[in-house]
Amino acid sequence: MTYFETKRQNMLKITRTSYKPAFTLVELLVVISIIALLLAILMPSLQKSREQARNIVCVSNLKQMGVATRFYSGDNNNHIIPNRVTRDGVWGSKNWFDVINEYIDSP
Repeated sequence: MTYFETKRQNMLKITRTSYKPAFTLVELLVVISIIALLLAILMPSLQKSREQARNIVCVSNLKQMGVATRFYSGDNNNHIIPNRVTRDGVWGSKNWFDVINEYIDSP
């Protein structure tokens, strides 16, 4: 085997081992289109889950308001919260939400 043949075989080995196949443009476009299709399928279900989360938060807030109303009633001889509450002789200085908010915010 001559020097040039040996050199040529070594170069062929180097080029074969260092060659890394890359994605073609068509393959990348196919992958991008598949991802876009999957996102289009999943978006409505994500919207439904967001709406369900909002509903859960709303129900939780309503429950807290009901519990605070019960606490007020228990503290005030089983009276319900009036529309306006007198304080220091001034009629209507606090409304019902301000009254139950004291029970909601208190630890």
